[in-house]
Formats: sequence, C-alpha cells, structure tokens
Amino acid sequence: MVTICHLNPWRADTVGGIDADMKKLMDAYVDASGNYPAESNYNFPNGLTGSRQSQAMAWMLLYAERLKSEHAEDPQIAYSYDDLVISCTYNADTCNITDFDEYYNPSYGICQQFNVKGDYLSSRAGPLYGLRMVIKTNQSTYLPWIESSGVILSINSQGEMPFPDVMGYFAPPGTASSLGVRYVSTSRMSKPYGDCTLETELMTTQYSGIYSMEACFRSCLQDKIIAQCGCYDPAYSHAENDTSTPSCDGYGTPLNNLNCIDSINNADSSDFNLLTECDCPQPCDTNTYGVTVSTAQWPSNAYTVIESICYLKIQYL
Repeated sequence: MVTICHLNPWRADTVGGIDADMKKLMDAYVDASGNYPAESNYNFPNGLTGSRQSQAMAWMLLYAERLKSEHAEDPQIAYSYDDLVISCTYNADTCNITDFDEYYNPSYGICQQFNVKGDYLSSRAGPLYGLRMVIKTNQSTYLPWIESSGVILSINSQGEMPFPDVMGYFAPPGTASSLGVRYVSTSRMSKPYGDCTLETELMTTQYSGIYSMEACFRSCLQDKIIAQCGCYDPAYSHAENDTSTPSCDGYGTPLNNLNCIDSINNADSSDFNLLTECDCPQPCDTNTYGVTVSTAQWPSNAYTVIESICYLKIQYL
C-alpha cells in the first residue's frame, strides 16, 4: 500500500476563508508588510526563526481535527486527487482517481492511498511495472510556515497505519524520484531469548490495526497527554467512542494546552520518558519494505512545463 501526501496540508488561498482561527494564525505569522513580529497570543518570537515555524506547525496540528471536519463540508481547503496527479500508470496500465482512496493524516491533511485492499499485483519487477506518477505542486497556495515543497510517501502492508511524518520519503519538484521496493520479512526470538511481543494486532485505547512500535508509542503519548493536560492532542489518534475527553483545541486555554503537550513531547523533558514509561516492544514477526531512493533532474531541457512538477516512480525489486 502506497500513501502519498502533499507537504502542504491545507490550501492557504482557501482555508482562511473557512476557518477563522487559521486566518488569524496566518496573519499573526507574517503581517501585511512581510514582517515577522513577536506575537504573544501564539508565543511567536520576533523574526523568522525555527522556533516561530515550529510553533506555527504546533498550532496547525492543534486545529487539524477541526480542519478535517471542515474539509468534509468544503473539500477546497485541501488538495484533491485532481489537484495532485497529472498522470498515473501501474503495471504498464493507466490508473486514475478510482484506483485511489483518500486518507487523513494530521500533519499532511488529505492524502491519496493506492492498493489499500491489495487488489493490484505487478506482473514483473522493474521500473516499467511499478507505480509511475507525474505529480504537480502549486507553491502559491502554501501556508507561510511550510518550509519544503513536493510530496511525501510511505509504503506499508495493508491494514498497517502509515506514519509518513517519521517513515516517509520525499519527492521534490523538479526531480524524477525512483523508489525501489523490496519485501522484508523479519522473525525475532521471543522470551526467554528476547523481549519481542507475539502480538500482531494493536488494540490500545487510541489505535487499532496491525501492531507497530510507532502506533504503540503514539497511543502511550496520547494517554499521557490526556492524564496530564486534561484533553487529547488532535495530532494523534483518539478513541472515537471516548466522548468524555475534550480536544485540546476547544478545551480551556489553547496556548496553555500547547505548552502542556510540548512538555510531554519534548525529548529533553523530564516530565515523560517515552522509552521507559511506554511498554512498546518490537514485534517478533514483522513484514516491512526496504526502500532504495534515487533521483535525477526532471524534466529535460527539451520538455516544457508550466507548473512545479515532480516525477515519481515506485518499482519492485
């Protein structure tokens, strides 16, 4: 299964007209004169700094769940398949929007997934028989704190939750990105020889599906945030049947909630140690995909383009 996400999750030209808080955030991040003044309401320092960009990302993630709901009412605030894809082939046959499913990710908005059910098979290995796509990215619609352009993608087994923000591969505009994929099956010895878990399904409060350490850690983080901050972080999955815990977006003072979340997420924090306080051992049996990435300049000088375009090729080795 391939998940492809735009690095800019929400369209700056439309999201501000739908969500008032996003409009205020964009106006506070950079003023009409192109300056970056300090803003205490968002804890923005003066000037264009890494801290300012990180804080804006944190606010956007706090609004993510609300933006997802607003997208259901007005799809224009995110990128559709047609906004993203110019052409697509798989196994030398043309593919289109009917071959993809939409998938929501808090960091990247509305993504596109290919082969969710595992129905698509490649007749042979090699670059001509994998997934080949020409993708466009309109940087004039980028939010002002998004520092990279292009798309990010991840490759997972069916039923496994993708985490492109930590396990993704970038495909920038102006390049042909080729990803060679190799299936890897790993078996580890359980106790008394090792500490791996025989669990294959993750059934935590916040996440469900195929067991993975990343999903387990995120569920543990969410539990800690709820216990310490009194609300859940929309940047992580949350149990839909839990109506007693409010979102940190709409609970109390959002800035205080962000500070509380940061005290837990911060790797240097003494409030929480992910490795020692979360019981998330490696799975004894895992099926993963080793990926080899190579890039080349694209298109050639003889090819004329009018948009920022990246060429993506996923082949099976």
